Amino acid sequence: MQSEGLPAFARLAADGADAADIAKEAAATWRDMHGILAAIIGETGVAAVFRRSLYLAQADFAWLAPVYKTSAPADLFASLQSELAKQSSLQALAGNGELLHHFITILNTLIGESLVQRLLGSAPDQPSGPDAAQERK
Repeated sequence: MQSEGLPAFARLAADGADAADIAKEAAATWRDMHGILAAIIGETGVAAVFRRSLYLAQADFAWLAPVYKTSAPADLFASLQSELAKQSSLQALAGNGELLHHFITILNTLIGESLVQRLLGSAPDQPSGPDAAQERK
């Protein structure tokens, strides 16, 4: 299967990546988004949105709970990477997708969808359309 042109996470899945590779890519993506957003909503603001997203996502992905309990904001993405790497590839993709969905939804509410799109482009692997909720679970 040719995976050129696919978003990063879809490409990893198409290429049969293991959970450790998916976790590494996810953590890098979160760090990139943090770097962009910290200038607008501050490091504390990014951490707060991320934690709220974790809280919401752990309802469907209980294995995210240790990340939510991480006390130091600087350790959140390393903790996420560690927990994602412990899952199957499909669970890692689904859990990160759910987390990303909640994160973007909260950001859209806080700073507006147009600003989020300008800052982040289209969110990495953010499902859309009528089947989006099913894709995230």
